Amino acid sequence: DYKLLYTLKGHTYWVRNIISFQVDGYVRLASCSRDETIIIWDPSNDYKLLYTLKGHTYWVRNIISFQVDGYVRLASCSRDETIIIWDPSNDYKLLYT
Repeated sequence: DYKLLYTLKGHTYWVRNIISFQVDGYVRLASCSRDETIIIWDPSNDYKLLYTLKGHTYWVRNIISFQVDGYVRLASCSRDETIIIWDPSNDYKLLYT
């Protein structure tokens, strides 16, 4: 049997996707939502909400993590017809739209 461990609350609309990734030796979760945001969660600290990323002007459909030259990046795509690249090593600064 499976037991419910945590319920994460922070989004104000449907959650579209969730991923796990590692940055600076720490595992993180990222969720994206129809509320136009991405939330970064810390599984090692009771899934604390660390960051709410804003930059899209319509709901966020998906998010992925990838590496470029050894640096972790997040890419989010939205119904607003944009892809945003985020830098997890620099307080999730928006790098490119």
